[in-house]
Amino acid sequence: MTRELTYGWLHKIILKRVEEIVSLDDTILDVWCWFGAFLEKMNQKGYQKLHWTDWYIQPEIEGINFKKWLLHEKLPYEDGSFDSVFCIKVIEHVENPFFLIREMLRVLKKWWKLHITSPNIDTLISKVLFTLTGRLAYFSVNDAKFTYFPGHISPFFSPYRFRIFFEWFTAFS
Repeated sequence: MTRELTYGWLHKIILKRVEEIVSLDDTILDVWCWFGAFLEKMNQKGYQKLHWTDWYIQPEIEGINFKKWLLHEKLPYEDGSFDSVFCIKVIEHVENPFFLIREMLRVLKKWWKLHITSPNIDTLISKVLFTLTGRLAYFSVNDAKFTYFPGHISPFFSPYRFRIFFEWFTAFS
């Protein structure tokens, strides 16, 4: 059964990077992963300590542990439970992305690996669109009108600014 809800090419890129930096023995959490397509692919590659959360869909994928969770609540895991946390195409939908980041950092072990994807607002197209219209590419006024699950409402940082934020965060925590 195909569970793919996001772009297949994105999972391929992430999986290639995962194989370079994530051990098969790592305990892994995927935050709000909908149908579990990414973790299912990780499971097929031999990763076994897989966990995921979602608010709506409760999957039945053998070998992957599931807990129901709403984004405005604390993650239902103990501090330092995971070696890696994935947040793929989620953070731009969250009203308070910094709460989500703090929660993901909380459940990560000391030498953590946090993997976040988000629409790139630093592209030339996005900058030109913002200059001409006052809005970013991949974000629109209509996105905020969804009440049950909002569209793209929180533009997120470029990798450079993101790295600086985490260097600052870890230096003072």
